[in-house]
Amino acid sequence: MQFITMSGCCDIDDVILNVMGALVMFGILRIKSINQLIRNIFLLEKNKIDYKDLVKKIIIILIPIICIIGVVFISENKYIDKNSQTFTHLKIIDKTKEENITCNTALEQFYEDKEYIYYFPCEKSKYVIVIYSNGYQETVKSSLEYGDITIEDLERNNIEFIRQKKDMSN
Repeated sequence: MQFITMSGCCDIDDVILNVMGALVMFGILRIKSINQLIRNIFLLEKNKIDYKDLVKKIIIILIPIICIIGVVFISENKYIDKNSQTFTHLKIIDKTKEENITCNTALEQFYEDKEYIYYFPCEKSKYVIVIYSNGYQETVKSSLEYGDITIEDLERNNIEFIRQKKDMSN
């Protein structure tokens, strides 16, 4: 109808999803007990229905649908659009200080730009996190790589790190 009326956006995804939806519905309607139930309701036929069998088949159909919906909601919450955040509500915290987590004293590189290599004084990159205004959290390492924050943001939030100038002699 989109193609015929030239309204909306007719895309190959529409065709694929509509055909798949029709095939799934065709498969569901071919189940004898569901077909009989629909005939009883809409065509007012008096078919004898085995309700235990019908309930089992409906549950078998609903479980994958509920699982798919759950996966969609989980993935929506996991991949929130960070770029829509206002950085006035950005918070960077070092959980090692808040939760008294001891860390190995080895230097841990967490970021590198054209001039410098940045290290944490101990292995704690997974404990230094960025909290966005909508509650989304990710490591400082990821936020720096994606360009969501800068090294200056770390300095403003009193996050301890070591800056080492790169050797440019090569």
